[in-house]
Amino acid sequence: MLNANLKKLKYKFKSWFFPSTNAEIEREIDGNNLKNVFYLCLVVSVIQLCSLIVYFIVNFAKNRGAGNLDSVVNVSLSIVICVIASVTARIIIKKQEAKPLPRGVTIAFLSAVIIILTLWGYIVSIRHYINSQQMLTFYTVELCIMLFVKLRPIVSISLFTISAVPFYIYLNFFVKPGLLNPYNYAVLFLLITASAVHSYSHTIKNIKQRNRIELLNNSLQIIADHDRLTRLNNRYALERRIPEFLDKDICVAMLDINKFKSINDTYGHPFGDAVLKLVADRMLEVFPRNNIFRYGGDEFLAIEFNTSMDKFLKKFKRLNKSLENSHIGEHEISIRCCYGCVEANVSEPKAFMDIIAVADKKLYIEKERTV
Repeated sequence: MLNANLKKLKYKFKSWFFPSTNAEIEREIDGNNLKNVFYLCLVVSVIQLCSLIVYFIVNFAKNRGAGNLDSVVNVSLSIVICVIASVTARIIIKKQEAKPLPRGVTIAFLSAVIIILTLWGYIVSIRHYINSQQMLTFYTVELCIMLFVKLRPIVSISLFTISAVPFYIYLNFFVKPGLLNPYNYAVLFLLITASAVHSYSHTIKNIKQRNRIELLNNSLQIIADHDRLTRLNNRYALERRIPEFLDKDICVAMLDINKFKSINDTYGHPFGDAVLKLVADRMLEVFPRNNIFRYGGDEFLAIEFNTSMDKFLKKFKRLNKSLENSHIGEHEISIRCCYGCVEANVSEPKAFMDIIAVADKKLYIEKERTV
C-alpha cells in the first residue's frame, strides 16, 4: 500500500514539474511566449515613456530641472530594454511565419530577455533598498516573467531560485543586514511554484484540447466532403471549392456509366456499388484526387487546370480502355463511360455552375448518339 502511494506521489510530482509534451506543443508555447514578450514589452515601454514625459513636465513646472536623475536613468533604461525586446520578438515572429527557425533561437532570445530584465530589476531594487525606499521592482519583474513567459515549471522555479537567493543573500548580509523578512520570500517562492505549475499545465491542457477539437473538426469536414461509397469528393466539397476554379483556364467534364441501370437490374445493387467504386478507382489512376467528384448516382465530374482539350479527352479514352474486360467478383464485365467536355474561364460562381450544366447537356447528347 505504501509503495503504491509513493508511486502515485512520484507520478504526480513528475506530471507537475515535468509535464509530458511533444515538439508541436513546445513550438506553439514558444510562439505564444514570443507574442507575450512582444505585447508585454510594447505596453510597458509605452507606459514608461508616458510616465517619463509626465515626470519631466511636473519637475520643470516646479522649477526643479530634471528632478531625480537616478529615476530618469532607470526608467529610460527600462524603455530601451523593452523596445529592443519587443522589436526583436516581432522580427522572430515574422521570420517564424515565413520559415520555421530552429527552436534554439527562440530559447536563446527568451533566456536573454529574462536575464536582462532580472539584472535590471536587481540594479533598481538595490538602489531603492539602499535609499530605504519600497523595493518592488525585482519582485514585479519576476512575477511578470512567471505570468507571461510559459516555461516548464522546473525551469521557472529554478530561474526564480537562482535569481532570488543571491539577491536575498546580498541585500540581507552585505548591504543592510537583518531588514529582510525570510517568510515573505518563502511565501513568494510558494506562489511562484504554484503559479508556474498551474500556468504551464493549464497551457498544455488547452493546446491539447484545442488540437483534439481541430482534429475532430477536420475529420468531420473530411466526412462531409467525401462520398461514402467511392471516397471521392462530393457535391458539397465542389460547392465549397468553387472559388478555386474561378478566373482560371479549366476543362470540365461530366461522365456517367453506360447502361448502369441495366447493370443494377441484372446483377443487383451491391454489384452496382462495386462498379461505381471500380470506376472511381480507375479515375484516380488518370486524374488527381482533388480534381474529381461524385456528382450523383453514376455521374462523376472531372476538372483540370491549364490543360488542352486534346489532352483532357485522351485521359477519358485511357479511362475507358482501363475499364474494358473488368472483373468484379466472379463476373467479367465490360464497362464504358460517356462524357461531355467543356473548356472555360469564368469569374462568377453562377457562370461556373452553368459550365457544368453545359457539360451535362453534352454528356446526354453523346449518350443518345452512342448508346
